This record gives sequence, C-alpha cells and structure tokens, in this order.
Amino acid sequence: MLVIPSSREPIAGGISGARRRGRGRWRRRRGVAIVEFAVVLPLMLILVVGLFEVGQLVRVRMVLDSAVREGCRQASIGQRRAMTPDPVNPINSIRDVVEGYLARSGINTEGLEVQILGEGGSPIEPSTLNASINQPVADQFVVEVSLPFDRNGTQGNRLVDINYKIISYPRLTSRSQWYSMRDFPLLAEALDPPIE
Repeated sequence: MLVIPSSREPIAGGISGARRRGRGRWRRRRGVAIVEFAVVLPLMLILVVGLFEVGQLVRVRMVLDSAVREGCRQASIGQRRAMTPDPVNPINSIRDVVEGYLARSGINTEGLEVQILGEGGSPIEPSTLNASINQPVADQFVVEVSLPFDRNGTQGNRLVDINYKIISYPRLTSRSQWYSMRDFPLLAEALDPPIE
C-alpha cells in the first residue's frame, strides 16, 4: 500500500529546515531580478535618451518655423531690425533676423542656410533685391531656411555627454510663404488741391 504524507505532517529537519530552504529560494530569486534589471536597463536608457532626442528635435523644429516666419514677415514689409542692415545683399539682412531669433532661443546656428525663392520656386538673386525687397506689390515669395540638427540635439548641447549615434541626423528645413506688402507709391502732388 502506498502512503502519501499529508502536508500537515512535520517536515524532516523541523521548522528551521523549512526556513533555510525558503531563504535559498529568496536568494536565487533576488539574483534573477538583478539579471533581469541588468538586461532591461540598457534598453530603458536607450528609450529615455531617444525620448529626449525626439523632444529636442520637435523643439528645434518649432523654433525654426517661428524664426522663418519672422524673417519672412520682415522681408515682406521691408523693415529689418537687424543690427547691420545690408543694402547690397538683403538676404544677409533676412539671415540676420532669422539667426538672431534662433540664437535668442538657444539654437546653434552653425551651418544655417537662408534662401529666398520667387514665384515658381526660382531663387531670387541678391542683385535683383534692394533694401525693401524690391518685389512688385502682392508678389509671392518664399523664405526657406535649412539647419543641421546634429549640433542642436542632446549630444550637441552636451546634456548627455556620451558618444552615441543611433540614427543619422537630418537637416531641418522650414519654409514660409508670404506676399510682398511693399507700400504703393503715393504722389502727394496729385492729391493736394492747389493752394491760391
């Protein structure tokens, strides 16, 4: 006859033997948790650093869009708040506006490219522009700005000082389309009544 001991029967070695076996199980379980943590930690760090990098990419893109809009607005009305207006090459003055906006926002402007495109997407040459963006009134133009992201990511700003490169860094490009709002010439002599 087969006798199966019940769980209520005393264990060989008494209660202290059961505790010793339990402690051994706990030590092995704790070792498994440490190994799992060691395996998961690099993946979690990659995700956190990637999240910071994507957040920085979105921030730089938003600031770049605002800077292009400001440069385009300044170009459309012919008023430039740049410190050194350049009557020979107004593109430099527009570049100064965009670059100043980016610099005030903490964006590295190294490698910045500014281009003004006329109707049909053809580049407008600096020689055809004067200080007030000599475009006909209501003529459409586009200001396009391109900026490399590699100097503006977390690695470029040294928020995280490790040598990693998971993806190749893109060039961020932003365009803003405006119409020339140059003032109509007003001839005062034709409107004034003759003085007698």
